[in-house]
Order: sequence, then structure tokens, then C-alpha cells
Amino acid sequence: MENTRLFAFTQIYNQHKKAVYHYSLKMTGYCSSAEDIVQCVFLKLYEKFETINNFDSIKYWLIKTARNEVYSRSRNKMNGAKEFDEADISQPMGNVEADFEMKELSGLINDELNLLEPDFREIYILREYSGLTYDEIAGVLNISKELVKSRLYQIRTTLIKNISKKLKD
Repeated sequence: MENTRLFAFTQIYNQHKKAVYHYSLKMTGYCSSAEDIVQCVFLKLYEKFETINNFDSIKYWLIKTARNEVYSRSRNKMNGAKEFDEADISQPMGNVEADFEMKELSGLINDELNLLEPDFREIYILREYSGLTYDEIAGVLNISKELVKSRLYQIRTTLIKNISKKLKD
């Protein structure tokens, strides 16, 4: 029985650790904080594993737990806004020029994300970096699915407009 539990836990960990990490990284701005949050989230999952009834929504549970941990830590620290770290979102593309362009674009996106209101930034992060569905985002943030869609549209429009303007300059 313990081997089955450990195997199931390991599968969930391997499947969802990146989403939890990227969400935590984007929300805190620090790799070490994101790693700590991932560890806390999965420790909580392991401790509560037997009490979880619906594993179909485990990603929702993990992100919601990570969000609670992020906000709990930020309330304790009250350090203010953090810069995003684009190092973890750029993918190696095989050549130096493409890598540089991707890193530059990631930097522009992160600069624009830092200018957004925290509620809007979080919706974008939950969708683009954690891969949550509109319904899951609505559940995590306790808002309607329609509001999630509307805000994502506004965010994307703003990002495209502002980044396009910077690229023309």
C-alpha cells in the first residue's frame, strides 16, 4: 500500500512540479523562494495524500496551495514588489542569435508584466506559466470564468501594444 502511495505521489510530483515552480517563481521573483514553496506544497500534498478524494483536480489543488504559500510568505515579509527572473522561461533554441532574441523578448514581456496590477499579472502567470484552464484560474482566484477571459484579453492586448511600441523604437 505504501509503495502504491509513493508511486502515485511521485507521478503527480513529476507531472506538476514545473507548473508549481514557474508559478511560484513568477510570483516571488526568486529561484530559492520558488524552490522552497514547491517543497512546502508537495510536503503538504504528501501529508494529506490519503484525504484527497479527487485527483482529477490535483493541479488546481497544487496551484491553490502554492498561491496560499506565496501570499502567506509575502504577508510575513512585506518586501514590496519583486522583479521577475526571465532566466527560467527562455528555451534554448540552438543558436546564439535566436537565444539572444528569445531572452530579449522574455525581458520585454517581464518588464511589461511588472507594470501590470498584481491581480492581472497573476491571471497571466496562472494561464501562461502554470497552464491552468480558465475554470481553474477562476477557482483559484474566486472570480468568474468570464472575468478571467476578459482580463486575459486585456492583458494580452496591453502586452502586444506596449511591446510592439518598444520594438518599433
